Amino acid sequence: MLALVVAAVTGYGTFNEWHGGVSWGPRLLTGVAPMLALGVGMLLQGGGVGWAGGMELAAVAIWGAGISALGAVFDYQSGWLNLWDVGARPEQILWDPHFSVIGAHLRLLDQWRSGRIGLDMYLGSILGFWSWPVFAVALVGIGSAWLGIEFRSRARALGA
Repeated sequence: MLALVVAAVTGYGTFNEWHGGVSWGPRLLTGVAPMLALGVGMLLQGGGVGWAGGMELAAVAIWGAGISALGAVFDYQSGWLNLWDVGARPEQILWDPHFSVIGAHLRLLDQWRSGRIGLDMYLGSILGFWSWPVFAVALVGIGSAWLGIEFRSRARALGA
């Protein structure tokens, strides 16, 4: 696994835009993300993570879910418009975290909380009224699958 990750980082590191441009995360490394996830899964399964390590993994997971939620509830183009509104230059957008697209979406979140803007969900514009029921069913399905996997693994551990 490590060899695949090193090969991808080394190969993409030779590109002119090795950083993936001004996108949400390392878009060029999505091909090796499953390899990294396998490593985390093996670490958790083997019990090699103590309490502090588990808390760190939970914090990273919550951070990732929060960033993904920002990307889902605010249109990507609105983030760009926010960056132009605050006068960000292309090199600032690329290298300064304050002017990243994530920072722009955090500013949009603040504007939404203060009531100045509304949510701009793409799914809502496509499905209309049905977007929230579809979202709720998807969350219930994901939660049910997770609980099923968790209960089965605990039952196997108790039966073994």
